[in-house]
Amino acid sequence: MSIPKFTGKENADEYLEWAEQCNQIFRVHNLLDQRHVNHASVEFSGYALTWWNQVQENQLELGLGYINTWEEMKRVMKRRFVPSSYQRDLRNRLQMLKQGKRTVDEYYKDMELLLVQAGIREDAESKMARFLGGLNEEISGFVEMFPYRTLQDLVDQAMRTERKIQQESRGKSYGNHSIAAPWRKQHSSMSLGGGRSQGAIARSYPSIANSKMAASTASSPANQQRFAANSIAPTVASGATSSTRSREIVCHKCHGRGHIAAQCPSCRTMLLNEIGEWESESDPEDDGPIFDEEIEEDASEI
Repeated sequence: MSIPKFTGKENADEYLEWAEQCNQIFRVHNLLDQRHVNHASVEFSGYALTWWNQVQENQLELGLGYINTWEEMKRVMKRRFVPSSYQRDLRNRLQMLKQGKRTVDEYYKDMELLLVQAGIREDAESKMARFLGGLNEEISGFVEMFPYRTLQDLVDQAMRTERKIQQESRGKSYGNHSIAAPWRKQHSSMSLGGGRSQGAIARSYPSIANSKMAASTASSPANQQRFAANSIAPTVASGATSSTRSREIVCHKCHGRGHIAAQCPSCRTMLLNEIGEWESESDPEDDGPIFDEEIEEDASEI
C-alpha cells in the first residue's frame, strides 16, 4: 500500500485530490479507521509535517487527546488548507465554464470535476443544458440538429462533430497546399530566372553607370568650360596649320603668297619685259590717286 505524499502547499485542489486518493486506498484495503490516520500522517513532509505535529500537541494541551479518526483528520485539514471562499469560487468557475480551446472530452471532464468538487447534484436535463451551453458554436449548432436522450449521447455526438470539423479543416489545408504547390514552383523558377536576368543587368549596369557619370560630369559648368577650351584648341591648331600651308602657295600673277592666280585680288596683268623681269600692266583705276607732286615732276620732264 502506497499513500501519496502531502507537503501542505497552499492549493485547495491539491489537498482535495490527496484526500480523495487516500479514501480510495483505505477503501480498497479495508483498513481500520485508526490506521487511516497513522498511514496518512506518515506521508506528511515539509510544512504539512510540522503543522500536523503542532496540531496534535495542541490537542494534548487542551486535554482533548490525539486526533485518531480519519473523518476528524480530514475536517481539521480542510479547515486549514481549503479557504472558506473555495466553494463560491468553484460555483463561479462552473458558471463561466466554456469549451474554448479545450477538446470536447476535456471540457466535459472539467465540468464533471467542478460539479463533484462543488458538491452540486444536478439532474440529467440540467447537465445536458449546461454542457450544450458551454460548447463552441460551430459544434453546438450542429449537435442540436440531431436527437439525443442522455448526457452521454450528447457528449458522443459532440465528439463526432468535432472530429468531422477537424477532418474538413485538414482537407481544406491539404487542398490549398496542393493548389498552391505549382504556383510555388513557378514562383521559384521565376525567382531563379529573375536572378539570372538580374545578373545580366548587373553586368551591363557598369557601362550604363559610366555613361551617366560622363554625362553628369560634362553637364557641370566647370567641365563645360574645359570641354569648350579643348574643342577650341584643335580648331586653332588646325587654323595655324592651314595658314602655314597657304603661305607656301605663290600666285603666278602677282607673285604674292597665300593665294593662287584664280583667286588673286590684284587685277594687274603681269608682262615679261626685255630683260626677263616681270612687270604689271594695271588699269588706270588700279594705279591709285595721282598726287600734285607727281604732276609737277611730269611737267618738269616735259
